[in-house]
Amino acid sequence: MIIPIGHESQKVNRIPWISFIIMAACFVIHIAISSAMNKVEKELQTDLYNLFHYYFEHSYLQFNDEIKELFKLNDRIEEALEQRARLLGAQPEIPEGFILEEEQRELDRFSDKLLATIEKIPFKKYGFVPTKKSLFTLLSYMFLHGGWLHLIGNLLLFYMTGPFIEDTWGKPVFLALYILGGMLAGQMFAVHYPNFAGPLIGASGAVSAVMGAFLVKFWRTKIKFFFWFFIAAGTFRAPAWLMLPLWLVLEFYNAKAMDSLKIPGGGGVAHWAHIWGFVFGAFVALGLKYSGIEEKYITPKIKSKVSFKDEKFTFYEEAMQLIDSGEKNRAFDKLLEGARLHPTNQGIVELLWHLGFELDRKEETASYYLRLIEHELRQQNIELGLFHYGQLKEHFPDITLNDQTKLNLIDFFISKEEYETAGKLTEELAGKVSLSSPAGFLLGLVEAAKRYEFSQIGKETGILPVRKVIELSLQHPDIPDFKKEELKALLNKLPEKAVGSTTKPAVTGAEQGKHKYRAKQTVPGPEEPERKTQAQPREPAARQRTLDVTRVVPIGFEESRILLEIENVGRRVFSLDKVRAISVVRITSQGNKPFFLVDLFVDDPSAAGHDVRTIRMLTPKIALQRFFPNEADRLEAFRKFISRLLSFSGARPYPNIESLQLKKVITFPTVKDYDDSLKSNRL
Repeated sequence: MIIPIGHESQKVNRIPWISFIIMAACFVIHIAISSAMNKVEKELQTDLYNLFHYYFEHSYLQFNDEIKELFKLNDRIEEALEQRARLLGAQPEIPEGFILEEEQRELDRFSDKLLATIEKIPFKKYGFVPTKKSLFTLLSYMFLHGGWLHLIGNLLLFYMTGPFIEDTWGKPVFLALYILGGMLAGQMFAVHYPNFAGPLIGASGAVSAVMGAFLVKFWRTKIKFFFWFFIAAGTFRAPAWLMLPLWLVLEFYNAKAMDSLKIPGGGGVAHWAHIWGFVFGAFVALGLKYSGIEEKYITPKIKSKVSFKDEKFTFYEEAMQLIDSGEKNRAFDKLLEGARLHPTNQGIVELLWHLGFELDRKEETASYYLRLIEHELRQQNIELGLFHYGQLKEHFPDITLNDQTKLNLIDFFISKEEYETAGKLTEELAGKVSLSSPAGFLLGLVEAAKRYEFSQIGKETGILPVRKVIELSLQHPDIPDFKKEELKALLNKLPEKAVGSTTKPAVTGAEQGKHKYRAKQTVPGPEEPERKTQAQPREPAARQRTLDVTRVVPIGFEESRILLEIENVGRRVFSLDKVRAISVVRITSQGNKPFFLVDLFVDDPSAAGHDVRTIRMLTPKIALQRFFPNEADRLEAFRKFISRLLSFSGARPYPNIESLQLKKVITFPTVKDYDDSLKSNRL
């Protein structure tokens, strides 16, 4: 047994009211029909008993043709009468004259009463009977079901397909597809079984039409199935383009099998209705697509209702539609236009950056990516800005940040105890200033340099660019006198060392440990090549802390939230603003293929002595194609995935930004070795 239980395209732009109304109508009608059926069943039992009890007491009488056809009594009556004769040992005496006529009329009255009660059966009144066709029942039969399993099965399939077709085509087109598909399915069932006197009921013909349209519109969507086979059970995923045609082939096989056995009406399952409904829905979807109706009329109408009025989102949305249709160069030009108007919009510029590499037009994207990075750094989104800057420098090593942005970074690196980077930036900027520099920039550099120079590391390194900047500021015509007096007082407090000296005294390992010196990230300019550094070991923690790991599989993003499949729990939405740090390590996994491990730390992993909770993902289980369907390079898709995590969470990289850029990823032989390093606070 295989049952579909979900699929990956789980988001719609609007509430699918038509789908919900149809499902609610089927549900309510089923309850009402079930109640009416209970009443009719009691009446039927009484009428059946009266008819056949009277007949067996007067077995010489004759049933009318309708009763014979209804119960197929010709052979069965003979058998029943023979059994009665064997039991009673004698045949009843046949009366003569008016008595026989009266008894026959009595039997006919019982027969008419039973036939009248049968006509009250809701399925007979509202089901579609091929021998008694009517336009009303061709519509009403779609809302009737033979039981709860019949109803739930149809609604499950409808719930998985209907809302998404309604969201794509809009309510009027979707409703027309559903109704016309169901009516065509019923009519074609009647064509296959013109003499069938039983009622056709169920929404499966209409639902099959929706499934056919779903195959065309969402053919790449992976559907999740539950399977049960004797003692084995579980779930698996398979694409719609594989499973839905297989289902159609199976329906065709069953329909032909029932017909070869000459079973009326397909043996209780309307296989031909399913087949024709599915084919109708698929042809409608193909017709709308290739006739241009969908692109010219339906999509613009839907877009006007579901699209944000935000012009920035419009550029992004139109570019994504062009990419999906294979027009990537047009999409790039659209994004380029959007980037000119909105250079700080992350969605537009990031998509432009990645598409530029795919189309070998990366040179056109660099300046926009740099402007986005500088905007992120100004907005104090430092970790994300540095992550993007690392990507930019990897491909354009000569590009550099503007001086004001570098000035803003000095305090950040000091706060992160990345003193070498802070010192290099301070020294670089101090070497470039002159009397033509803006007064505000000079004063800002004085403050930044002062904070660095008065730090313990600044004193030890002997880098004194602040003296030069102060002396220059004292000569600047735009700096007011009261500010110059403050600068003179500050200058008198500075130690007498050579301006710009870079001579560093030897620093012992103990002193490095004392000051927790960590060189983690550099921001090289054109004057200084990027230099690789290695983190110094931490002091061992006083105790081995507890590591609480929750294993998950990411399903999708929604703004600052991520949908996760949590081990032994199920699907949950997790807010990324709870993430304090993000780590990426490589596990060589002896004997197996190496993979990346991603940890989203809820607690600060660098805090000694504190237990740590983390949400863990492994790349073999991350369906990167789901997040980036147009990215063929799995490693690049993984970089984009990490970038999105950083962007939405605002968390800091751990232990450094280079690991999340996949430049210097720390490697462990096993997951246990990695966990041990976290417990000991030695990463």
